[in-house]
Amino acid sequence: MANNAKKRELIYDLQKYLNKNIFVKFIGGREIIGRLTSYDDSQNLVLEEPDKRNNEWFYNSRVVCLGNSIISISLISQ
Repeated sequence: MANNAKKRELIYDLQKYLNKNIFVKFIGGREIIGRLTSYDDSQNLVLEEPDKRNNEWFYNSRVVCLGNSIISISLISQ
């Protein structure tokens, strides 16, 4: 592997979204709203208190969103 390989960088500055409600859209059209509590360099997200209005999914109080399936992330105005 070359030493000059580029480091993977986040497209979004997710630090400014921490502990705020965000809207996440996935490949395939599914969507979720929740409070961002954690993320990593692969853009995997941990959401707490997800919106329970979505009858399509069943989940508890914490959801892990895999970064490779996310299309968009946006801040929900409060």
